[in-house]
Amino acid sequence: MLEPVERTAGTNFEKAFLVWGIVGVQDDSAAYAPRSDDASALVDENFDAGDAVTQVRMLKMCEVLSNKTELVTSMEPCPMAAIQTKAEQLGYGWPLSRAEMERTVVEIVRVNAAMSRVLGIQAVTDPTTGVTERRVAWMKLTFLTAIPFRKSSYYLEKEYNKWLAFLDEFSATTFDYNVTDSFGNVTSTERAPPKASSDGLVTAACWVRMATELQAINGTATSIMVSLAFAVFATVIFTGDIVVSIAALFSMVAIILCVIAILVALGIEFGIVEAISLTILVGISVDFSLHLAVAFTRSHFTHRGLRGVDAVSRVGYPIFSAAFTTLSAVLPMLWCQITILVNFAQIIPLCISASLVYGLHFFAPMLMILGPNTPGGGSGKWCFQVGKLPNLLFATQTRRMIFLIACGLAFGWCLPATRERILDEKNGIGATMFTGIAIGFAVASSLAIVLEEVCERRKQNAEETETHHHHDENAPDTDDGRKTRAQKTKDRDDSPARRRPVFTAPRRVRFPTLGAEKNKKSRAANAAAAEDAAASDSDSIGSDTY
Repeated sequence: MLEPVERTAGTNFEKAFLVWGIVGVQDDSAAYAPRSDDASALVDENFDAGDAVTQVRMLKMCEVLSNKTELVTSMEPCPMAAIQTKAEQLGYGWPLSRAEMERTVVEIVRVNAAMSRVLGIQAVTDPTTGVTERRVAWMKLTFLTAIPFRKSSYYLEKEYNKWLAFLDEFSATTFDYNVTDSFGNVTSTERAPPKASSDGLVTAACWVRMATELQAINGTATSIMVSLAFAVFATVIFTGDIVVSIAALFSMVAIILCVIAILVALGIEFGIVEAISLTILVGISVDFSLHLAVAFTRSHFTHRGLRGVDAVSRVGYPIFSAAFTTLSAVLPMLWCQITILVNFAQIIPLCISASLVYGLHFFAPMLMILGPNTPGGGSGKWCFQVGKLPNLLFATQTRRMIFLIACGLAFGWCLPATRERILDEKNGIGATMFTGIAIGFAVASSLAIVLEEVCERRKQNAEETETHHHHDENAPDTDDGRKTRAQKTKDRDDSPARRRPVFTAPRRVRFPTLGAEKNKKSRAANAAAAEDAAASDSDSIGSDTY
């Protein structure tokens, strides 16, 4: 029997199982839900333990595996070998008949109850006669592979391919065996050709982990591209400028390539932790770049260089503070006992540092070279009028709320697992209900925007009427009692409806220096001294008066 030991990475080996008579697991839970613990095994109806060829090939599989040291390090007793030994004690020949196989297995389980986990007996009822019979439904062999514990998914994939090659080679091999009577005498020699029901199925928890990690790793490129597309879309929505969005895209791609290059240089194997970290990296990189992009597009300066300096001076410190606080929260995980948390603590600081450096020293200079010169100018003015998107989507609280709810509905429909949960008539809301909710939301949103526009126009008309009335009362009349054309034009241009904000740039951007701080402190000290002198003078004057 296998001795339970403490598993240490690289010193112990992965456990695996070779099963006969089981083809899968029957799980009635939804595809988006985790597999339930009470899922039952799918039994192969073609598996016949009473067949002579099946018995011989199962016994031969155990013999071949015991000699395959490159695949197996240790193995529990073979179930078919235990059946053969018990059959000799009961006085049966070899191979066994179906009735002898059933009686032998029942006797083994009766003597040793633990063997019920190795030999499975199933009750089968004939639908025509109603007679219930027992049959050996499945068998299991437990062994330790030659795969060191907690190896990477790529290493596991190579070992898995070795097992597939071995099973294919064994399934195509024909073996000779001797037929013996109840006294152990050889009566004849037969051949055991390949048979599908006698082929076993090798399964292991490490291969499940391998499939999960490989799927995550292979889907990393797709995930990064989708994340980048959404990041560019968000940048366009919030800035309204295509050139700024393309610059943000170049910055995010440069950050991802930089992090991948550093991981390769450090010799870190690309696993599921690294795949998830790179997907998170897109969100971290677009966060810093988006703040700089919004600050750049909203700057009141009329030169791209000054606008870049203004953006960095206004959001550079908050970005640096956000990066510092995130690093402070992640670094303590380096002392965790869980390996995956330690890996995250090693990669996330690298991602944050690269995002901060590229955001301030690559994306910001790119905006200062290629960005628009005026607020609302650049590509946002001529490329599909995207410059109007920020005002169109976020001008009022109602529009902001509508945009967020619409994004939630859209993302919920785009994600396969969420869409399947929504369309589930039993556990979800169903397709009809979801369609009704979407249509109702669209209608309600349209009505809200129309009512908001109507109210805003009425308010502007009322203000314009009041302004005209005020000017009519105060403005001097001409000889014929009417205003001149110049007066009417001036009144129309001065009305709130026609008034436009005038952006004026500050004269100079000042940065604090050590000398400025000293001068500020000296001025404060001089002012305090002057106040103390004035206070002492007022006290002396008051005392003299008294």
